[in-house]
Amino acid sequence: MKKKIFLFILLVVLSIVQAMIFLLAYSRLFVPCGISDCFLALVHSVPQSAMVSAWLMLPAFLVGVGYAFFPGNWHRRFMIGYVTLALMILLFLTCIDWILYGFWGFRIDTTPFIYIFDNPEKAIGRTPWWGFLITFGTVFLIGWFICRLMSWLYPKHHHRALCSRQKLSILQKAGGNLALAVLMLVIGNGCFGLMGIGSAYFSDYQPLNHAATHPIYNLCHSIRQHFVPLDSQYRFMSESERSAVMSQLFQLPAPEDSHPERLLLSDTVASLSASSVPLLKPDTRPNVLLIAFESFSGAASHYLYPEADPSVMPNYDRAMSEGVAFTNFYANSFRTERAFVSLLSGYPGQPTFSLMTDDARTRHLHYLTRPLIDAGYSTEFLYGGDGKFCHLDTYLDFAGFERQIEKDSFSKESYDADFGMHDGFMFNYLFDLLKKEALTAADMLAENPARPYFKFFATLSSHEPFDVPMHRLPDPYLNSVAYTDSCLGAFLDKVRADHSVWDNLLIICLPDHCYSNYPEGIQQNDPLRYHIPMFWTGGAVAGHVDVEVLSQQTDLAVSLLHLLGFSTEPGDFPFSHDIFDPLAPHFAFYTWPDGFGFLTDSCSYVQDNHYDGHPLKGSNDPAGRAQMLGKAYLQTLFDHISSLR
Repeated sequence: MKKKIFLFILLVVLSIVQAMIFLLAYSRLFVPCGISDCFLALVHSVPQSAMVSAWLMLPAFLVGVGYAFFPGNWHRRFMIGYVTLALMILLFLTCIDWILYGFWGFRIDTTPFIYIFDNPEKAIGRTPWWGFLITFGTVFLIGWFICRLMSWLYPKHHHRALCSRQKLSILQKAGGNLALAVLMLVIGNGCFGLMGIGSAYFSDYQPLNHAATHPIYNLCHSIRQHFVPLDSQYRFMSESERSAVMSQLFQLPAPEDSHPERLLLSDTVASLSASSVPLLKPDTRPNVLLIAFESFSGAASHYLYPEADPSVMPNYDRAMSEGVAFTNFYANSFRTERAFVSLLSGYPGQPTFSLMTDDARTRHLHYLTRPLIDAGYSTEFLYGGDGKFCHLDTYLDFAGFERQIEKDSFSKESYDADFGMHDGFMFNYLFDLLKKEALTAADMLAENPARPYFKFFATLSSHEPFDVPMHRLPDPYLNSVAYTDSCLGAFLDKVRADHSVWDNLLIICLPDHCYSNYPEGIQQNDPLRYHIPMFWTGGAVAGHVDVEVLSQQTDLAVSLLHLLGFSTEPGDFPFSHDIFDPLAPHFAFYTWPDGFGFLTDSCSYVQDNHYDGHPLKGSNDPAGRAQMLGKAYLQTLFDHISSLR
C-alpha cells in the first residue's frame, strides 16, 4: 500500500511538472503575467492533477484487494505493466497537447481526433518521418525508464514476501486497499463531470487558465460531453426566459417605432439597405463566385488595420478599396467545416459539436444553393485538398452541388503540394472554368445552352504547415498568406481583362476563419481573432462602398438571396439576417471549444463556459445585455440543432 501511495503522490508531482513545462514552452504567452500569476496557475492545477492521478491509481488499489487474498507474482507483473503503459499513454497525449496548443490555442479535446479518424493520411501526412521517430522514440525511452523504476519498486518476491504477509492479516490488507480505493474514487469523482474544467480557472487571461488545466482531464471532459444530448447542453435559462429574450432579439418591430426601440441591439447601426445604396448593377442576376480563404486574419489586412504590413495581402486590400468592403464582419467559428455550414446554411459554429459531421442532421438543413438551383443555376465546388474531410462531400451533395472538384479529380503526378494542389494551380484551373463557361454562353449554337452559375472555391495553401512555393516574408504564416494573395491578384487581373467573364460576375471573397496565432499571443476568445475582411467585386458590382454594419458569416445566405431577388421564409435560415435591411438585428456571434462571444455595436460579452459568470477579455457589457442575449442565442442554437431529425 505504501508503494501505491508513493506512486499516487509521484503522479500528482509529475502532473504539476507538466504544467511547469507548459508554462516554459509557451513562455511568450505569459510575458504580460507576473511570476505570482504563473505560481497561482501551478497551485490551481493541483486539484485536477490529483483527480487524474486518483483515477489512474484506482485500478491499482482495487487489484491490491485481490492480491491480499491471492498473493503471487501476478500482482508485480500487473503493477509494472499497468503503470508503465498508463504513463506512456499519458505522456503521448500530453506531447500531442503541447504541440497542438501552439496551433489551436486550447488544451487537447476530441477536436483533433475528428480529423485524425476522418482522414488519417491528411492528419498525419504533413509531419516529417523524423518527427514521428523522435516522438515515439522519446515515449518508449521514458517508458523503458518507468519500467525499470517499477521493477526496482516491485522486485521479485521470495522469502521476503512471506515475512511481509505475516505483518498484516489478509483482511487488514484487503480493507486498507479497499479504503484507499474509495479515497481515490472520492478524490477523482470530478474527472467525469462532478467538477467542471472551470475548477482550475482563476483569471480572465485564458492562457493562465489553460496552464492550470490538466490536458487529460480536459480530454476526458470533452469525451463525456459528446454523450450529453444536444438539447441538454447550455441550459442557461428556462424555456420561457429564453423565448422572451429571443423574441426581443429576432422580432422586427414596426417601421414607425423610434430608433432605440427599432434597433434593439445598437445605437449606431448604419441604415444601409439595398434600396438606398445600390450594390449591384440594376436588372442583373449575375453569375456568383464565392471564395473562402483559408485562415486569412483580419488583423493582417492593411485596409482594416492601418498598422498591418501592407505587403502581406496587397491584392486583397486593393479589392476591398475598389469593391464592396465589409469592414465590421466576423467569422462564426474557428474551423473550416463549421465556416462552410455558416456560409451555405446560415448556422453558427458550435462550441462542442460539428454539425457537418452529422449526416442525419445536415440532410434537413436549408442551403443557399437550393433557391439558385431552382432558378436554373448550375453549381460547382472546387478545393485543392481532400474534399471528403468531415463529411464535406456528403454535405455538398445535400446542398445540391452538381460537381465537386478536389485533389482526387487530378492525377497524383500533377500534385504540387503535400496536401494536393497549391492555390496557384487551383486559381488557374478556376479561370479556365470561367472562361469555358463564357465561351459556352457566347456560342448560340451550343448543344447545351449556358446557365448562370454558382461556384464555391476554398483555398488551402495558407493552412499549416504553410509550405508554399514562395519565400518573401520571414514569418511562415504571413508568407503563405502573401502567396495566396498573389494568386488572387493574378486571377483578378485575368478575369477583369476578360469582359466575357467579368461583366456579369459577382465575386464574394472572405476568410473561413482567422489563424489562431496571429497576431502572436492573441487569445482564443479575443474578438480580434474572429474579425475578418469580406469584399464583393466583379462586373456586376455597382461601385465601391464600405459596409460598416456589424454582421457575420451566417448573414451571407439571406443577404445574397435577397439581393438577387429571391425571397426566403423566416424558418429557412433562422440564424441568418439581411445585412442590408436596417430593420434587421445586427450583431456577431462566435464560438471556440466550449466558449462564445456576442458582439453588438454598443456592448460585447465573451465567456468560456467553464468559467461561467466571469467575463473574459473583450467583454464590455455593464448592463449585462450582451451576456443575456449570447446565452439565449447559444441555447436556441442547440435547440434548433437537436430538432434537425
